[in-house]
Amino acid sequence: MGGPVRGDRSRLGSSAWNAWATRAGDAIVKFGDPTVAVSPGADPSVGGFSLLRADSYESLTNLLEGHPHTATGGTIDVYERQPVAGA
Repeated sequence: MGGPVRGDRSRLGSSAWNAWATRAGDAIVKFGDPTVAVSPGADPSVGGFSLLRADSYESLTNLLEGHPHTATGGTIDVYERQPVAGA
């Protein structure tokens, strides 16, 4: 998730986040946490992460429609998890 996250939940109130989480349901693997860039060169605009499950990119974009983070001007970057063979 790119863009500022700190304060998003308080600005919108928890009702918007709870409504989105209810709609997302079992697709939420981990609701997520805020992040802070600490290593040199790290992108400070990445403000948090969530782990979501979807069958396709299209399904995921539908799931992310109305996400409270984008309602506050933030952006969401999508990365697919790639399991390590043999691990």
